[in-house]
Amino acid sequence: METHSERHGSERYESELSNLSGSLVLLDESGETKTSLEFASWLSSAELDRDPTNLAVGSSEGFSDSLKERADYLIALSSMTLSHELAAAVLMEQLYRASEINRGTSYHRD
Repeated sequence: METHSERHGSERYESELSNLSGSLVLLDESGETKTSLEFASWLSSAELDRDPTNLAVGSSEGFSDSLKERADYLIALSSMTLSHELAAAVLMEQLYRASEINRGTSYHRD
């Protein structure tokens, strides 16, 4: 996991994201919403790809329209607006939950 400080500016962050190899998935309020089970299924299929999957949370300014157009996928963590710090924490928990769902543990209850 990499973090980016807003002190360097969102343009630099987006430039770094554009230069990553593999697929780029932006966590954005305009993205597709998924249940935890749907997210786990998506994560399982993403893990089968040979290329890395890069998940990115936007800065307080959000992502530019041009980066959203270049992204492979947009996912919304919530229909509510979240601070980028909280969105990162929610993403980490959902990644853990998805991995536990895919492992078949009792962590996630329907």
